[in-house]
Amino acid sequence: MAGESKIKRVLEHLAWLKEQAGAEINHDRAYDAALLTYNAAVMLQWHFVMPASETDQIQSEADRKMAAKLIDDFVWAVKTVFEKAEAAKNSRPAETEALQLCLKSLKRLVATLLRTVPPLFAIETVTPIRFRELERTQDYAKHLGEWVHEHPRVFATDRGPLSASLRDGPGAGLRRSIAAVHVAQDTAAMKTCPPHIRRAFRETVAGFVEFDAEEAGGRSRGIGKKRWLDLGKSLAQYLRAASGRTH
Repeated sequence: MAGESKIKRVLEHLAWLKEQAGAEINHDRAYDAALLTYNAAVMLQWHFVMPASETDQIQSEADRKMAAKLIDDFVWAVKTVFEKAEAAKNSRPAETEALQLCLKSLKRLVATLLRTVPPLFAIETVTPIRFRELERTQDYAKHLGEWVHEHPRVFATDRGPLSASLRDGPGAGLRRSIAAVHVAQDTAAMKTCPPHIRRAFRETVAGFVEFDAEEAGGRSRGIGKKRWLDLGKSLAQYLRAASGRTH
């Protein structure tokens, strides 16, 4: 399972994005910077939660918990900046001051991440390097397949409490809804349906996602509850925006 650190690659790409955000030529591209940073932030969290390489696993429980909090906070903070940049970009006229504040926030967030997270993964230096694959829409099915390939024993041997928890546990409803989200966004599956069926299916799944996220949020308080609700809202909006399209 040993291999090149994917975490390091994402951090290097984020360092490169931070450099670009500070370049004079990109001062009017706050939305683009926020979108690319948000995309990379999600991939950082993915590779932390679903590591495909031993180099991306933290052995110390205390360090692992610290990394989890720092990365999670980073993802949600960048998400907030992205939403502000999107709103400012779509305003008429565009709110230049708001967009500039978004750029400053992005640089500050990335700088903090690069100062605090690399040591937890024993990464000594992070060189700004652009990885174009981190700028494209990600194939999460492929990433999940890679993780399963690297962890065959997890699925070959665990048929006990884990299986029962996934099937009947408190998050079972949301997991089923997320599975439906994957179907709703699967081009091959959606091509077999006429547009009005696609719209109806996605609208139905959106409703289930909102309900299940709210139910999961009911077991949390404070920021945890807010994040469950934000997740449900984001997924539902994504589905409704897709409407009758095939993708």
